[in-house]
Amino acid sequence: ASLAFTSCKDDNAEPQPQPDACFTVTPSPATAGATVTFTSCATDAHHFEWDFGDSATSDQENPTHIYNNPGTYTIQQHVFSEDMTKSDSTTNILIIN
Repeated sequence: ASLAFTSCKDDNAEPQPQPDACFTVTPSPATAGATVTFTSCATDAHHFEWDFGDSATSDQENPTHIYNNPGTYTIQQHVFSEDMTKSDSTTNILIIN
């Protein structure tokens, strides 16, 4: 009889760098009905999750969104390393007039 072992982990793989969440919003403040652009300045990020504060989300790196109602919204960007083992998030407040 023989035994065979298989490992899915590559012990020689480089460790994933820690991503750092960062984004800018233009225009800010914005007007209801206008397109708002979110530009990621995150480092070492390969996967993106956005929460626009009004139940809408995106997985694009640099999404756009239209807010239909005036108000104050809390925007969250969540970024992940290439292998999804490390993450970071940041929030920003956006006022829609």
